[in-house]
Amino acid sequence: MAAAGSRVQRMDESVFICALGAATPIGRDPWSSAAAVRGGISGFGEHPYLVDRAGEPMCVAAALMGWPLRVTSGPGSA
Repeated sequence: MAAAGSRVQRMDESVFICALGAATPIGRDPWSSAAAVRGGISGFGEHPYLVDRAGEPMCVAAALMGWPLRVTSGPGSA
């Protein structure tokens, strides 16, 4: 969004997207990540051994392959 009083210049050059990539907590590629978002899937879960200062399990959203995160929100949560 342009600030008040500023001029917006039109670009006459085209922009081409030639690649797309993503590795997220809810998908290993852009298409599965987008599908998970549309389906309301959350990538947050309790870390298997990290705890905060109060001794509570830390809630993380990380692409941890093979780590058994316990889902704390969204579909499949207990």
